[in-house]
Amino acid sequence: MAGLFRWVVVAVVLGSLSVPTQAVDFEKVGMFGVGLATGVFFHELGHASLAVLNGGKVEGIQFSETHVTGLPSNEAAQWMLFGGYIFQSAATEVIIENKEWHDNAFALGWMSVGLYADLSNPIQYYFFGKRDNDLGLYEKAGGNPVIPAILMTTYAGWTIYRMFNQTDIPLYVTKDMLGITIKF
Repeated sequence: MAGLFRWVVVAVVLGSLSVPTQAVDFEKVGMFGVGLATGVFFHELGHASLAVLNGGKVEGIQFSETHVTGLPSNEAAQWMLFGGYIFQSAATEVIIENKEWHDNAFALGWMSVGLYADLSNPIQYYFFGKRDNDLGLYEKAGGNPVIPAILMTTYAGWTIYRMFNQTDIPLYVTKDMLGITIKF
């Protein structure tokens, strides 16, 4: 994740230099970066929280890595590894549900971390054989990474769909004159 962050910073800086100053909204660029950093921290906070809830001890949280000891079982380790996904998905839902945040660079940066994690974990694991990410560690703890990978990619796809189609989510039911209508 730290590598991605470095590339985002490089891309933003280079992109800023390649266009006229009046075309770059430095406040939005800065807020997007702060949102990215907040999203990474929140993701790691999810790992740490589920570690503690499952009897582990958090030794430290670095920018994109949580160090945990003392988890009593493989199942506890699996929940801890899934915690980042759970927390990040909850944050994404809060952002999507608050329409006043939809044109907010901070919120977009925060959501971008979740989308990146949800898509990069399965891609790195299945296509590039990378086993030092959340899915690889989930498997090392005795879990089958297929279900979390499906949940991650499905949720990321659904989130991207909602972002570009400006839908009202989560799925809700409204009543019209003819009966019940499901609206996406």
